Amino acid sequence: MRPKEEKTECIDCRKLPEGMRPDPPRKIDKRSGPKSPRCWSHIGAKIAEARQREQERHQEKTYGLTPEDQAELDAFQGGYCPCGSRLKDTDHDHKLAREHGHPRGQACKSCCRGRLCANCNRFILGRGYDSTRLRALADYYDDPPALRLWGSEEASA
Repeated sequence: MRPKEEKTECIDCRKLPEGMRPDPPRKIDKRSGPKSPRCWSHIGAKIAEARQREQERHQEKTYGLTPEDQAELDAFQGGYCPCGSRLKDTDHDHKLAREHGHPRGQACKSCCRGRLCANCNRFILGRGYDSTRLRALADYYDDPPALRLWGSEEASA
């Protein structure tokens, strides 16, 4: 029985032109497996590509948004959530989705409200707040009742 040959060069590094190959060759990453040995940078790129494809598939299946639709919506919103954070989650109207006859948790383009950061989507809209409650909360924040009652220390000093 012949001993197994260990592959010591990344299959993606091997495809690079001679001057572009890392010297010495990078170590093979354990996550790559024996049939397609890859170095840490190429296996990381493969994993990132797979994650991106999965995220795009989820957006299309759940919200009916293609990557082009999502990019268009992100650009229309300026790339940021109304609170100023980076966009991460897609928000949709659950009542409208039910009216359209979508299965639970799914929507279409016309059910989507926009894109938000994770905090706003999960902790503000995810708690069932509506526009009336959010306006009341904003009024409370802008004009706190305790300051109206007792005034601020700076004003009394």
